[in-house]
Amino acid sequence: MRPPELGIRLNKTSLFSRTMFTQTIVGLTLFSLVLTQTSQSQSTTSQTEANAALEQGFVLRSQGDVINAYSAFEQAIRLSPNYAEAYVAKAGLLFKQGRSIEAIAAYDQALSLNPNLVAAYLGKGQALARQGKRDEARELLRSAESTFLSKGDIQQAKIIRHLLPQL
Repeated sequence: MRPPELGIRLNKTSLFSRTMFTQTIVGLTLFSLVLTQTSQSQSTTSQTEANAALEQGFVLRSQGDVINAYSAFEQAIRLSPNYAEAYVAKAGLLFKQGRSIEAIAAYDQALSLNPNLVAAYLGKGQALARQGKRDEARELLRSAESTFLSKGDIQQAKIIRHLLPQL
């Protein structure tokens, strides 16, 4: 007596054997790996392009071309939406233009992506102070200083401590 073939029935007439099933899984796994590597390669390319856009924004800002600098920072964010440093650069430009509310939103976005960016805390603190929210600014910076100290990051805590008396 012949043992029954183990497999998956796709319809009434075909049987997908274990061998075919295994080959399909292996093929799909390899395809998935290729897609992942392609995605990582594209991600690396996007990050490289985002870095270039951020650097271009810094150059343009230093030349006083704030409109194109802002566009470059926005491009860096479009290319790499989790690029916290690009949000900080954008926020700094907004702050210099007197657009504190928008700057605070950009600093908040940067901090949500990377809570270890001391520049985001400093910038947000200054923007809050400009809005007359000095107590909130001090509380933010004290909290950030405490966080950095608890992590053993004395240098970042010192930078924040230096700004506190100026608020």
